[in-house]
Amino acid sequence: MALFGDADSKKILGLVDKLERRVQALESEVRVLRDEVQSLRSSAVSSPSSAFPGFPSFGSSSSSASASLASLSSSEPESLDERMRSDPEVDEAVRKKQKIVAIKRVRELTNLGLKEAKDLVERIE
Repeated sequence: MALFGDADSKKILGLVDKLERRVQALESEVRVLRDEVQSLRSSAVSSPSSAFPGFPSFGSSSSSASASLASLSSSEPESLDERMRSDPEVDEAVRKKQKIVAIKRVRELTNLGLKEAKDLVERIE
């Protein structure tokens, strides 16, 4: 006689088999997801703008981010600095020396990071 009786041991073995199949299925899903993440990482490293369209591709260092920001603003018909100066809320905040308000507004309008928005506001002061 088994620990829990014959009927109970068959039920337990059935549950164990079911759980083992589920674990195998989950492990398979994890492998697929890891492959997808690796693929995204490699495409983001080789070409960040194509991996995530619509997002500005700034480097990890602040100097490369500033350089990217500068090239972005110079390549557009109206520079980013000029567009921010022409925004009434940014202009008013800069005139009133409300740097934090100006930075927040610039970030709303451009989706820039904090450092890049701060640098832009300091340039237009």
